[in-house]
Amino acid sequence: MNVIVSCGKAKQRGPCQAGKMYTGSYSKGCLRWALSVTDWHNVFIMSAKYGLLPLSKIIAPYDITWGDVGCADVRTIKQQAQDMKIKSPVVMVGGSRYRKIAEQVWDVVHAPLIGIGGMGHQLAWLKNNRGRMPVQFVSGVSSEESEE
Repeated sequence: MNVIVSCGKAKQRGPCQAGKMYTGSYSKGCLRWALSVTDWHNVFIMSAKYGLLPLSKIIAPYDITWGDVGCADVRTIKQQAQDMKIKSPVVMVGGSRYRKIAEQVWDVVHAPLIGIGGMGHQLAWLKNNRGRMPVQFVSGVSSEESEE
């Protein structure tokens, strides 16, 4: 299963691999969890500037967020997903903005951080669940079905 991880505001100062660009604790926690449940080639970063990124892609730092001029749009991300053969279902690890974009790209988006609480609670969940993919995601039950 492919895991999509949100980008972050804190970044390296110069160009580097996307998997090493984001230096904030939230971005690092999301990436660490993703790499604990699947192989690195199944993990992609959703970047406000570049769209979908494989971890090995060299990128330059940027200061753009969703909604800014020059940010990636849903159409671009859909095309990137098609080009990289990233199909449903996917697991989206990040904030609600990222989840909402992911839900416009893929038919089935599992979001383990829904309803967990703020960033601190989410980071704790990511740490406590390293190496464990939630059973409902493996069995094909969507996050919406599991919340009912």
